[in-house]
Amino acid sequence: MKTFTHKIPRFALALTTLALSFSATQQLKAASWLPTGAMNTARGSEPTATLLPNGKVLVVGGVAAGVDLHNAEVYDPTTATWTATGLMPNSVSGGYETATLLTNGLVLAAGSAPAVTSTDLYDPATGTWTATGAMNTSRDGPAAVLLPNGKVLVMGGYNGSYLDSAELYNPATGTWTTTGAMHAARQHPIAALLPNGKVLMSGGHQFDSFSEAETYDPATGTWTTTDSMSVARYGNTMTLLPNGKVLVTGGGNRSITSVSSAELYDPATGTWAATGSMTTAHNGHTANLLSNGKVLVSGGYDANGLTVASAELYDPATGTWTATAAMNTARSAHAAVLLPSLNKVLVAGGNDANGTALSSAELYDAGVSLSINMYAGLTIFAPAGSTNQIQYVNNLNNTNWTTLTNLVLPSNPYIFIDYGSPGQAHRFYRDVLLP
Repeated sequence: MKTFTHKIPRFALALTTLALSFSATQQLKAASWLPTGAMNTARGSEPTATLLPNGKVLVVGGVAAGVDLHNAEVYDPTTATWTATGLMPNSVSGGYETATLLTNGLVLAAGSAPAVTSTDLYDPATGTWTATGAMNTSRDGPAAVLLPNGKVLVMGGYNGSYLDSAELYNPATGTWTTTGAMHAARQHPIAALLPNGKVLMSGGHQFDSFSEAETYDPATGTWTTTDSMSVARYGNTMTLLPNGKVLVTGGGNRSITSVSSAELYDPATGTWAATGSMTTAHNGHTANLLSNGKVLVSGGYDANGLTVASAELYDPATGTWTATAAMNTARSAHAAVLLPSLNKVLVAGGNDANGTALSSAELYDAGVSLSINMYAGLTIFAPAGSTNQIQYVNNLNNTNWTTLTNLVLPSNPYIFIDYGSPGQAHRFYRDVLLP
């Protein structure tokens, strides 16, 4: 073989082209938290936040100055204001702990501390509440999930003893029916609907946190044990990712106030796998899936039990976390929901560093980033139809050239572009004319 030459030195051409090779992300607008209208009532200790079909947000319950709240209010993103809505007919002393948007546009509120059987429905069209059927079992600290068939699965809780029972609400009849019991009784479990229509439930506690997990099959009404998490967690979050896996973050147990670890559940294999740990331990925080597929974690308690304002982002593509802008107010046990109309996350209420209930609210703006790629390559002067081998080194002092590809030149001259060059170490190119 022989190396094809030209009057212009090959390395000079490669070096000139290489000067344009880079990959960069420019932050055109930095991520930030923006103050928005304050709620009419301070709400600590985990009020619920439900995105309504009209784009507004219903916030229910919470605790203020030691008083459990049984009222609600609505946030309007277009005006950044809150409006009180009707009192719940059952006026449960502890305020409702779950609020589930039904397929008919109504919101089902269930579960209270102390435990009650009563449940109510909120109608966004009229801004009013009406009583609906009572559960078969009173529950404090259950979890609730909307099923593909339109029914609502409520599981676990406490009413003087820890509960393994579960039941289904039928919006068509306004009634509850019992379904299969879980394998382990627990209060404050977390649950998510999987892409296969089953429900994943994990965490929660009795006298200590659980690592065990189970899945519920609506087709059979039964629970099946699945792989356990590597860490027992209570006060953690569960988020369904676009790739179908489930991300669990933070939480704590009797021996550890708060952990920074995170895990992924794969429904296809029924197993958990560790993923990148958060930059800060979080317990009593919130996690929201953003429109770009990343997950925003905000607030909660750190490993020292201190309420924090910090926030961070999880990237499923890399399994890593990066710190983002901190909230204006440190808060834990707050409510958070994504506002699609604004592409922002609304955070409201919670408890401050002194344990006082907050009425303030703020919006997370992810900012605007622009990714730029420019590519390296070289101009080849060789007969059209000839076979050329493209080689490169990362240092001109290196005499061991690496073959990148062989190609048949469609024209003379021909510009070869190395589309794999951005993000690579410097590359210097040459081409070798093959026989």
